[in-house]
Amino acid sequence: MRLAEDIGFYGLDAISFFEEFFTIFKIENIEDFDSNLHIDGGPDFAPRPKQWLKNIFNTERRKYLRPDVTIGHLQKVIENGKWFNER
Repeated sequence: MRLAEDIGFYGLDAISFFEEFFTIFKIENIEDFDSNLHIDGGPDFAPRPKQWLKNIFNTERRKYLRPDVTIGHLQKVIENGKWFNER
């Protein structure tokens, strides 16, 4: 299960979630967590109206621009007690 695509966590909701996650589970080396890499501002809609129409009618487009964090990855982070980027 992916946080952004399946649950709808992106933007400020995602930032709040990760802050709480790191605190509650006492995750170390959170400086390795790159919020610009993993947190998108929202669904993949460009700020230009022409691009919005393209995105609406393009069924093959990627839904999100950034790699989505999975629940499985978060479980591994909890087990290790450290943040790492899944590849």
